[in-house]
Amino acid sequence: MPGEHAKLAPSSAARWMRCPGSHALEAALPNTSSKAADEGTFAHWIASECLDPNARHSPIWYKGKVSDCGRFTVDDEMLDAVQTYLDAVSSVLISEGGTLYVEQKVTMSAPTAPDVWGTADALVFSERRLDVFDFKYGAGVFVDVEDNEQGMIYAAAAIVTLSKEHPDIDHVRIHIVQPRHHRGPAWRWFDVPTPELARWAGSDCLPAAKKAAADGGKTLVPGEKQCQFCRAATTCKARNAEARELALQVFDEPVDGELVPKTADVPGLPPDDIGRMLEMFPRVEAFIKAVRERAADLAHGGVEIPGHKLVTTQGNRAWKDATAAAEYMRSIGVDPDAPAKTLSPAAAEKAVAAALPASKKEAAAQLAPLTTRPEAKKLVPHSDSRAPVKSAAAVFSD
Repeated sequence: MPGEHAKLAPSSAARWMRCPGSHALEAALPNTSSKAADEGTFAHWIASECLDPNARHSPIWYKGKVSDCGRFTVDDEMLDAVQTYLDAVSSVLISEGGTLYVEQKVTMSAPTAPDVWGTADALVFSERRLDVFDFKYGAGVFVDVEDNEQGMIYAAAAIVTLSKEHPDIDHVRIHIVQPRHHRGPAWRWFDVPTPELARWAGSDCLPAAKKAAADGGKTLVPGEKQCQFCRAATTCKARNAEARELALQVFDEPVDGELVPKTADVPGLPPDDIGRMLEMFPRVEAFIKAVRERAADLAHGGVEIPGHKLVTTQGNRAWKDATAAAEYMRSIGVDPDAPAKTLSPAAAEKAVAAALPASKKEAAAQLAPLTTRPEAKKLVPHSDSRAPVKSAAAVFSD
């Protein structure tokens, strides 16, 4: 996959359209990736190869292939997800006909706004309709398809970029294919007439892009959608201020570093207060999670966090080989539609105990050769009795 990335990328439009200042804050930070993102990139590459007429193979041809980084192997779960995506694209091609574009760079530009461009996973131009496909391999965050800014930018940019080849498009269908998420159908779509799409692009998207490009980090608007994946989430003053303001609706001003709830009488809280608190908790919890992740990243990078230390701990159990675990579970009668790769070892224990039947201890013993518990480092308070260990950065420095 090409390594070029747009400054105002469609994938982050939900962020820069709502919070113009986030663009400058993120631009000043390293563009790091994550394991989930890298795995998704690998799955996208397999899917694009299967759709490419010059290199087209069935997904099964890639089974066992290892990613360039050596971290991921094409297994049954990835093959199933890719096949679901391919089936969606193929069904539109069969029913509508038309021209397929795979990993197509598209640009939505205007004289008064910066270029907004991206690479669409798949586009199908039929006689008067454009179908835009976005393959989401992630299983953690459900992606809504209606009013999806990323898909709408791809659609508007595709119409602009390929207007000569396809001048008569009057209807757009945006598809999200997210096979690994448990919520909703794996394949979802949203229809928008091209006049409505053009109005949105001209009055909403391009002005937002112009403001984000020129804002310089001055206009910061915290919120659930824009803060969720923002790399500047833990350093953003606006988000910090919002978290503090929300916290002070529940806690009094800290005294000697201690937070004291405004009321200890939780059973006596009126429903109105409970409803207000429940609405704010996800935003505060997301902030707390982001701070913890940032602290862990700093500590692993060799930065000392006052009052805290890194200690050695055992990581969560994981499969040594998910495919082998799935084969074992099928061999003892566990539902083949719920193989080990979709279950944690703890959940698999219950399934194995019920299938054998056996006690939980006996089931754990059966699965033990198939699992591993890697060593990990965890950031804990200094009061923790475990001895501190050096970060990886400090070890290499030594």
